Amino acid sequence: MIRSFSFFFVMTLCCYVQAGNSKAELRNYVDKVDNEYVIISDFDDTIKRSYLGSSFYVGAIANALNWKKEYWAMPELLQAMKVNAAGLVILSASPHILRAPIQKLLKSNSINYQYLFTRDLLGQDKEDFKYNAIYDVIYETQKNIVLLGDDLELDPDIYRSIRDDFSDNVQAIYIHKVLNETDLSDLKSYFIPFEVSLYEYEEGRVNLEQVKVIGRKIYNAQKEDIEDIIPDYAYCPLSVDEFYHVSDRELQTLQEKIYQRLVQYCRSRD
Repeated sequence: MIRSFSFFFVMTLCCYVQAGNSKAELRNYVDKVDNEYVIISDFDDTIKRSYLGSSFYVGAIANALNWKKEYWAMPELLQAMKVNAAGLVILSASPHILRAPIQKLLKSNSINYQYLFTRDLLGQDKEDFKYNAIYDVIYETQKNIVLLGDDLELDPDIYRSIRDDFSDNVQAIYIHKVLNETDLSDLKSYFIPFEVSLYEYEEGRVNLEQVKVIGRKIYNAQKEDIEDIIPDYAYCPLSVDEFYHVSDRELQTLQEKIYQRLVQYCRSRD
């Protein structure tokens, strides 16, 4: 009986037919928008806390079905970034059958997006899937792109390949330093969403008030919510110098308060 159920589940996981947006819908949407770039964000450990280390697949599936695990202030960041963008595309290497919990998390956090990529497990490895999905966005929309991902698996290398192949189209690459074990010196990296808002502020794609909203959200987090900012499995900075800083006087006090609070938390965790 167990074997029969397992076989049925695996077949369902592999062969579920993708539902949802078509590429034509994506193209038609951005064709109506003058903004020159599209935001493409990875899902697991960029938007959602997902890392399982070497856990078994059962744990991975249970984690995928848990839709109440967004990174603190990530919805606010995406909302701010989207104001001046042509649209937001969510890129997940999860199988099609897990679209529903992904969509539920996005909806529950008011993350409005134009397209959600999920993967057909038959004949699609993660690297090819993600590269081809990003290529499709560039080709279908004829827009530039801003990429968000994490350092856990393939995102840095995939995004570098995209940058090398479509250098004129890539406006920014942001990599979430979850484990902080990868050389990201050639990319823009961050520990918390506030840092991305600082980068985007310097590029003129978000405004000062949007940065402050994101910063206050993090600074005012309750003690029990700090693990939603830097989870217990993630690298925790022990010095404020590890975070990204801007010299803008309007933001200096806020960024120092945020970084000092997080460093204090990290030192207490060690």
